[in-house]
Amino acid sequence: MHDLTVTQETFELVCRSCGHAWESEYETRRSREWAGAEMIEFLVGGLPVLSPYDGVPCTQCGDIRTAVTPQIRSVRSYVPRPAPVE
Repeated sequence: MHDLTVTQETFELVCRSCGHAWESEYETRRSREWAGAEMIEFLVGGLPVLSPYDGVPCTQCGDIRTAVTPQIRSVRSYVPRPAPVE
């Protein structure tokens, strides 16, 4: 991995089943693999989780038919961490 960028991002989600809307905060790590493809990892509480775009269970009814609203609510950047030396 190269050029690791770590940000804290808040996503607004809505349930397609019951209409409930809520916000979830993720630590997002972006990097590039050796071939140049972008890699994105989402973490909550330091643990890897599914992307908010992959059907997060509704906090009200539990249905996984959820969607991220078009706008990310906030992004806070952290100092990029150096890539490990191989």
